[in-house]
Amino acid sequence: MRGRSTSNMTTLHVGQTCKEFSVARYHGQRHTRRADLEDVMSGLTMMMDGLVHTADLEWKPLGPGTAYRLLRVSAESGVWSAILKMDKGAVFAPHKHLGPAEIFILSGSTQDRHGTTRAGDYEFEPLGAEHPATTALEESIIHFTAHGPIAFHDEKGRIAMLLDAEFFLKTQEQAPQYSIKKAA
Repeated sequence: MRGRSTSNMTTLHVGQTCKEFSVARYHGQRHTRRADLEDVMSGLTMMMDGLVHTADLEWKPLGPGTAYRLLRVSAESGVWSAILKMDKGAVFAPHKHLGPAEIFILSGSTQDRHGTTRAGDYEFEPLGAEHPATTALEESIIHFTAHGPIAFHDEKGRIAMLLDAEFFLKTQEQAPQYSIKKAA
């Protein structure tokens, strides 16, 4: 099963394996188009240049014990940035990074493939990094920027959930929660 292209992102289907996605990208089976100015201005790219008052944003549920505040999402590049809040014991299921990711622990601590992270720690996950679950050892606040999708998979390697720009764009269309003011 192949993904369909939206802007320059590929949408994967539940049940597709991470390997199928990687092979399709490697062999150039991904058909893309460049988002034009009209797409960007119509809201497909949110928060391009401005200031987000994060305290004014509601925490939106992401999974059991996990919530987020969206800072920026771009349909054109697939990049999204959010503040994540994980309750003690909350878990991100095993997953594969289909684009690089940058993680900065603002408070709390987590256990992941690198070991224990604490407030002030920075992590970089390269394209293709695949690892077991990440667990919050205490309530944790994390600044997370993904430069592509994250594929959460089941024990057979099939994609159970795809966390990507399209996910956040659809969520924002349903109930915008922005308090944005242009930077001077």
